[in-house]
Amino acid sequence: MTQDDRNRTTLDLPLSPRSRRLRTVGALLMLAILGMIAFGWFYLQPKLSYAVHANSHIVHDLRYPPILREHARRVAVTQLMFGMYYWAFCFLLVLGLLFVAWLDIVEMRVRALLARRDMVRQIATSGRSTSSQERRE
Repeated sequence: MTQDDRNRTTLDLPLSPRSRRLRTVGALLMLAILGMIAFGWFYLQPKLSYAVHANSHIVHDLRYPPILREHARRVAVTQLMFGMYYWAFCFLLVLGLLFVAWLDIVEMRVRALLARRDMVRQIATSGRSTSSQERRE
């Protein structure tokens, strides 16, 4: 055993095509999530907050006619529902990212387990051949 072999404690496994695809999908999901969070935090939420506040003022002011108050209430509810659906979709993307990461972890664990199994088989077969050579001599 050389010095280089002693320092190496991990298995060097190249990425499989499946693992490469999972990591690509994970990176794209992460970019989409970060983009949605930035858009929602800096643009969407201030707009929705202002619109809902302006419409709630109309809804509670009895000086406006009932038809206008009802319309303002429906607009406010629609905007709130849009915001809720937006953040729910962002949350679903986060769950999808977690699922893709879990699939990648499972893939890497299976490949590491198979590599260890092959290594043990190789060691076992090389040990048998060495002992059989010693018996012949």
